[in-house]
Amino acid sequence: MPSLSANDPLPLLAPLGQPVGDNLGGVQEVYLLPQAALLRSPVRSGSRIVGNLSLRPGAVWYPLRAVLDTAGFDESFTTDRSQGLHVGRLQGTLAEDTPELAQALLSYRNVRLVVLYRDRNDQLKLAGDATSWYLLSYTLETQQAVPGRNGYKLELVGSTRQPALFYAGTFPLASGGTGTGQQPGGAGVVRVLDYQGNVMATGKPGQLTVTIQSGFHAVVTIS
Repeated sequence: MPSLSANDPLPLLAPLGQPVGDNLGGVQEVYLLPQAALLRSPVRSGSRIVGNLSLRPGAVWYPLRAVLDTAGFDESFTTDRSQGLHVGRLQGTLAEDTPELAQALLSYRNVRLVVLYRDRNDQLKLAGDATSWYLLSYTLETQQAVPGRNGYKLELVGSTRQPALFYAGTFPLASGGTGTGQQPGGAGVVRVLDYQGNVMATGKPGQLTVTIQSGFHAVVTIS
C-alpha cells in the first residue's frame, strides 16, 4: 500500500446531489446513427458537448419508437487499468412482429451505433463516439396468452471511456426534420412539434392553446 504524505495534493471533488423538482423516470425518445457517420468525437466541456456533432454529408438519425413506458437507459462505471469503463445499456420494446419491422431489424446486425436518447426530464444525451460504440440485440416474444403483448425486446449495449454526454445541439432526422437538445424552458414545459419534429411553440401546462388548420379547425388545450 502506498504511504500517505501530508504534502500530497488533495483530489478536487464536487458536492453531490441537487435540489429535485419534477423527476420523471424513463426514456421518451431514442435515435440511432451508424458510428461511421461521425467524422470525429464531439468536443466536450465537462459532461456537456460543445456545439453540434460533426457528421458525414447526408447522415441522418433513425428513430427507435419503443412502446410507452418500456424504454430506459442504465450506465455503470467500472475501474480498469486505464481510465475506467462506462458500460451503458438501453432497453425497450417494439410492438408487434411484422415483415417490415423484421427486415428493418436485420439491417442493424453487426452495425456499430451511437445513440441519442432523451429522458422524460427533457435531457438529451449522446452515448458512444468515434472510438466507442453500441451494438443492438433483440428477442422476439409472442407471449403465451391472448392478453399478452407481441413484439421485440431490444437492448443496445456499449463500453465507453466517457459517460453519456449532455447534448444541446441539433441533429438531422431521417424524416427530413431537425431535432434539438436545447431545452425550451426546463421541466414543466409543453412543446408543440410539427410532423417533422421541429419545435413550433412552447408553453406551460394548462396555459397553451393549439389551433390546427388544415381543411378543418380544432382547438386543443393541453393541461
